[in-house]
Amino acid sequence: MIALLRRTAIWAISQTTVEATAECALQLVTAVHRAGDYASALSLGSDAAELLKPRLGEDNIWLIRLRQRMGRALFRLGRFEESATLLRQVLECCERALGPEALDTLTTYRRLAGTLFNLDQRPDAISLVRRAAEGYVRALGPEHPLTLLARSDILELSSNSIDVDSGPDLVMECRRGLGDEHTVTLIAELNCAFSLNRAGRPEEALPYIHSAFAKFSRRFGSDYPLAFNARESLGVILHELGQNNEAIEHLEEVAAGRTRVLGPNHPWTIYAQELLKRYRDLQTDF
Repeated sequence: MIALLRRTAIWAISQTTVEATAECALQLVTAVHRAGDYASALSLGSDAAELLKPRLGEDNIWLIRLRQRMGRALFRLGRFEESATLLRQVLECCERALGPEALDTLTTYRRLAGTLFNLDQRPDAISLVRRAAEGYVRALGPEHPLTLLARSDILELSSNSIDVDSGPDLVMECRRGLGDEHTVTLIAELNCAFSLNRAGRPEEALPYIHSAFAKFSRRFGSDYPLAFNARESLGVILHELGQNNEAIEHLEEVAAGRTRVLGPNHPWTIYAQELLKRYRDLQTDF
């Protein structure tokens, strides 16, 4: 694919052909990203964007989507500052070329919100994801999967009691409209559990996190990033319920798995290791 892009950059090829090639490049990068190989997705995306930008211009829809995917890969690799910088640039292109209500703009709001949340910029993150959710409702309706996903993001980011209380209803909407095994339903279960536990309601959170962890592991494998997220939340919730030995067992798996998959220096690996140490220290105090 990269060799084809290099030829496209050299040969006198029509704009339609260049855009078709860009679409193929995006599909390849997306497939690699969804397989969990974020470093390769970033490398492929960077090479493709560098070759395509002179022919398409930065406001081209395919280049926008390609660079957005690169921002998501940087996020998954724990390079949050770089992700935020790139996604801000993409958002400027989206708002200029497509307008604030375009679906690609709304998606960029969501992706930038997740990055800002990990940089402890919660107010900005919540503002962006609310803007995305409201835009999806206007464009697609309240029951569309993208709307439900944005509403699920709000659960993860916001500690507002109204948002927390809405979590179980959102899960039911997802189950009813999309099915128990749909990825959006699983993400809603995970974020509902996270939100309830953060609000001091671990007993209510437990069935949601058990369901999310079991389904993520079954569908994608125990080393899948969202399976790690669910298992970490399960460990935290079990700890809050006084089941510290079981919580430590889960955190040991998360810390080892993230070290193996993401590397020892990834922020999420370090967080899991710190959490594990804290729980072990509490265990030895008794």
